Amino acid sequence: MANLQEKITWEPGIYQLETSDPVLAGPDGVDNVQAKQLANRTAYLKKQIDDLVSGALVAEFADRLKTPRNIAMTGDGNWNVMFDGSGNASAAMTLRDSGVAPGSYGMVTVDGKGRVTAGRQMTGDDVPAHDWNKISTGKPTTLAGYGIGDGASKIDLQNTVNGLVAGAPANLNTLQELAAAVNNDPKYSATVDGKLGGKADKASTLAGYGIVDAASKSDLNSAVGSVVSLMPPNLIANSHMTQIDENAIPAGFSVIGGGVMIKAVHPYTKGYEGPYTDTKPANATASAPANATPDSPFWFGVNYMGGRSERGGLSGGWGGMLNGGIMKITAPNQPRSPGFRSVFMGVKLPLSTNLVYFSAWFFVVRGSIGLGSDAGYMWDSKGMQFNPGVVVIDSKMTAAAPDGWYRYSGMVSISRVTALGGAQFSLGVGEGDVEVYMALPYLAVPFNQNYMVSC
Repeated sequence: MANLQEKITWEPGIYQLETSDPVLAGPDGVDNVQAKQLANRTAYLKKQIDDLVSGALVAEFADRLKTPRNIAMTGDGNWNVMFDGSGNASAAMTLRDSGVAPGSYGMVTVDGKGRVTAGRQMTGDDVPAHDWNKISTGKPTTLAGYGIGDGASKIDLQNTVNGLVAGAPANLNTLQELAAAVNNDPKYSATVDGKLGGKADKASTLAGYGIVDAASKSDLNSAVGSVVSLMPPNLIANSHMTQIDENAIPAGFSVIGGGVMIKAVHPYTKGYEGPYTDTKPANATASAPANATPDSPFWFGVNYMGGRSERGGLSGGWGGMLNGGIMKITAPNQPRSPGFRSVFMGVKLPLSTNLVYFSAWFFVVRGSIGLGSDAGYMWDSKGMQFNPGVVVIDSKMTAAAPDGWYRYSGMVSISRVTALGGAQFSLGVGEGDVEVYMALPYLAVPFNQNYMVSC
C-alpha cells in the first residue's frame, strides 16, 4: 500500500468521474485523479499559510498583526508608538535639549540646520564702531560724564585765575598792567642784562674773576701731554680699516694658509657699532646686537656709555668717525698642511722684540682665534700637531661679554716668523670652520714699565 504523490500546485479544476470511465487504480489510474488534484490544492494552500506565518510571503490584506511592533525615532527628537495594524497610531515627539540654558540672549550661535547651539549676552566688543556724529542721544555734557578725571573745568580755570589775581598787587593784577610796568618792552630781559653789563668790569681770565679751583688751557694741555707721552704709538697704521682695495681687503693686513680670507665690513655688522641718536631710526630693527647688519642695525640709544665708549666710534658711533670698518675673518673646514693659518698685521718688528702689547675687540661666530708665539701653526714632527696659541678666544667668551664683543688687552709673545728680515705679529686662525670679527686692533712695543695703552 502506498500514498499518493502530492505536488505543491494549484489545480485549475477537479476531474468528474464519468459512467464510462473504467475502474482503474494506481498512481495514474482514473480512480485516483480527483484525490491527487485535491491533495495538490491542499499542499499549495498549506505552503501559502506557512509563508505568511514565517514572513516569506507578504500579506496584502490583514486586520492586524499577530505581534505588535514598536515604531521609534531618535536623534534631535524622541518618539515611539506600538503598532499592530488594527488602526492608526500616533504619539507626541519630545525634542532633545540643545545644551543652551533657557533665557533671552543677544548673541546666539546657529548650526547649518538652524539649531541654536550656544547663546551669550552682548559685550562691548560686539558693538560695531560708529562715527561720533551717529550718536544722537545720551551724550554727556560734562568732563565727569565722559570719565575724564585730569581735565580742568570752567570753574577750576576761573578759580586759578582768581588765585593769581588775588595774590598780585592791585596795580599789577592784569596782563595790561604787567606790560605797562616793563614799558611794553618785548626784550625786557636783554635790556636789563645790557644795562647790568655796562655797570661792571669784565675779565677775560679765570684769575680775573678770582677763580682758583678751575683748570686753565695750559693746565689741560700739560696734563694731556703727559698722558700722551706715556702711550706707545699704535704700530697698525690702518687699525680703523679706512683704506681698502676693490675687494674690500684692508691695507696692511695679509693672510696665509688654509683658505683664510679677510674683508673690511661695516661696523654695524654683529652690533659692534650702532646708531647713537635721540630717536630710534626706522631701519634699526635688529632685536639684539648679535643680529645687527648694515641694513638693520641695533640702536644703542642716545649715549651708550658702556664698553663702546672706549672703542673710538665707527660710522657715526660714539666718537664720530664716519668711514671706519671692522675685519671679517673666515676659514673653511678643510684638511691642513704644515705651515701657518694666520692673519698677519704687516708690522715688521725688531728682531730683538719678543713681547708686544696687543688689544682688540672680537666677536666669534664659530671657531676660534689664537694669540702668542706660533699661534695657528701646524707642524708634522709629532704627527701634524696644531698650535692654538697661548691665548684662545672662542664663541663662548664673546657670548659672555657685554653685547657679545670681547675685548682682549695684554702682553703677547710674537710668532717667530721671519719675513723680509723682520719678526711679525699674527693672529692664529683655529681649526675647522671659522667666522670671526675684529675691531680696532692696537699693537705697540712697550718702552717703559709705566706706559699707558689706548682702548
